[in-house]
Amino acid sequence: MKKIILILLLITLTARIEAIAQIAFSKEYGGEFNEDGRWMEQMPDSGFILTGGTTTYSNGQTDIWLVRTDPYGNTLWQKSIGGADFDFANMVKPVSGGFVICGVTNRSGSDDGILVKTDNSGNTIWTTLVGDVPNIQWFEGVVQTSNGWYTAVGVTTGPVTNGNYDILLVRFNAEGVVQWQKNIGGDSYEIGNSIQQTADGGYILSGQTYSYGNLDGDYYLVKTDSSGNVQWQKT
Repeated sequence: MKKIILILLLITLTARIEAIAQIAFSKEYGGEFNEDGRWMEQMPDSGFILTGGTTTYSNGQTDIWLVRTDPYGNTLWQKSIGGADFDFANMVKPVSGGFVICGVTNRSGSDDGILVKTDNSGNTIWTTLVGDVPNIQWFEGVVQTSNGWYTAVGVTTGPVTNGNYDILLVRFNAEGVVQWQKNIGGDSYEIGNSIQQTADGGYILSGQTYSYGNLDGDYYLVKTDSSGNVQWQKT
């Protein structure tokens, strides 16, 4: 049995400026089968929102799982989001009016990127899938931008890529409708793991590349403009 475990560490400084970590609490979240926690954010009330996947509480194989806790890790509510097949979350972000979740689903028969907006109680407001059967897409990170829209980053295998796998960058409006998408990468393998909006309205992406640098799996940093066009990249 595999359960999500949340441990909060309190850091205190001694007179000798030595940091001592003390466990304030340890909590397990899960049931009879497997649960996998992938992301956690602290909320304004000092509680937490956690996401990942659940098989215990799923409607099918695996569902996206949201768990909201108080500051001491006690569960306030939990939600399963998914259908008869596989749904899994890689990130959750508190946003205006609730939460936005990104991950992967195989509802179409192939892996698709999934973006879900919920209200503050975890009830689904809308769901958007981005994919192209039989190719593979999934999302690793998402950010709400300054105008209340969303941009997600992940990976794609096609239908048109620069190599085997490209970074997938997708822009959504406030209702989850795709505005544009970009593939970023070289003639081998790239994956995007994290995204932030920059002061100029563009994006900074981090991930991994096998196309550039030493060609053996280098850290990959990419700066784009607000339309997802690459301005510079570093390994």
